Amino acid sequence: MVSQRWIDYYNNFELYLSTSDLDFRANAGRQFHILATLCEQAQQTVNSALQVFLQKQFVSRQIISQELFRSQINESIERWKSNTLNSFLHPIQLIRITNQGNQLINSFHNFHYRLNQSSGQLIPVPANYSTCSCVRSSACRIQMGIFVYNWTIFDYIELFRIPNFFTGCFLVESLLESTLECFYDHQCMETIESYMSNT
Repeated sequence: MVSQRWIDYYNNFELYLSTSDLDFRANAGRQFHILATLCEQAQQTVNSALQVFLQKQFVSRQIISQELFRSQINESIERWKSNTLNSFLHPIQLIRITNQGNQLINSFHNFHYRLNQSSGQLIPVPANYSTCSCVRSSACRIQMGIFVYNWTIFDYIELFRIPNFFTGCFLVESLLESTLECFYDHQCMETIESYMSNT
């Protein structure tokens, strides 16, 4: 599980950063909050399904062989696993479909705003990640990193790339594509921490 303390640690850095949308430090708090929510939901789904499963009884009209008994129990367990997984994934799929189908504008990644100079209005412009447009696919994503603004070239330069940890049009989509491998690698975590400390 992802602790609130961990989420708060990364959220505190957002207050001080004016940085790239792709910067881990600007995204991590929200990503870990979503991850914590998914973990809690998974735990609740499994606990509920397990409670129901354990209340079931195995009844047979006739004596069956031990082999057939094991086979039927294993089949029941596999069906339980499949049903539990579907119960967990169904709401996530619904959210994913709704987000993409309705082109909901989130406050971070699927649209940017441009100022119309003549009218002074802010115009929403779909975000692009590499050659992928958020209008066409909710699965557009790009690896997060640590960035610093370079005043000479008036752009951000990447200092460190977080391996297989993505951001994109929708945070849920990009999180589901992420491996979280960096957070199990001591050297990767030390590198991130060194940039967090320098902020």
